[in-house]
Amino acid sequence: MDIQEKDQTLGAEDLEILQEVMNIAFGRAAADLAKFINIFVKLSVPHISLISKSEISETLRSELEGMDQNVSVVRQDFWGDLTCSAVLFFPAHTENEIISIMGTDELNVEFNEISTSLAQETLLELGNILIGACAGKIAQLLETNVSFSPPFAAINEPMGEAIEQMDIHESDQILSLQTQFSFEERNLSGLLIIAGQKSSFAWIKEALTKFMAQYE
Repeated sequence: MDIQEKDQTLGAEDLEILQEVMNIAFGRAAADLAKFINIFVKLSVPHISLISKSEISETLRSELEGMDQNVSVVRQDFWGDLTCSAVLFFPAHTENEIISIMGTDELNVEFNEISTSLAQETLLELGNILIGACAGKIAQLLETNVSFSPPFAAINEPMGEAIEQMDIHESDQILSLQTQFSFEERNLSGLLIIAGQKSSFAWIKEALTKFMAQYE
């Protein structure tokens, strides 16, 4: 393995340090989220792994019930030092609960009369808050800025299609940062996956070294 290839590979020590960064970032994000939507959001201990694109569907099926066929998603791409796709996955047919969480249940309509466009709009709002809080805290801790695309929401989309739309190549090794989340006193949970591209690995290694230097 030459030096350049080595710089583009994340080792066990890198993943261990990144785990600590994630723990801090998601802990802070959970506190911030409660201020936005007045409901406590429970984020599980983040799990970090190096996987292929094809393994994402296996992860979804094993982590969350109801992810067999269709999903509702919010997707946002980031680029800069850290290039990644962040995707919120919800089991399909949970849009009414999402609408209720975001405070639009004051509308004088039955949930089954609410249009798909309203569900998408609400999903986008929730995605902006969740993805923005988590990704933003990671960027802050690693002392970088990222640019991001407008979020995109899809309701009741085939899971394979949702994964295919992520901005990653089939042959890429992906840095998968994932956490389950649930809402206090609500029957709703989902999965957030931040999929980092291999082109960012060299920068991540350097950023992690700088992060640890402050504790030496």
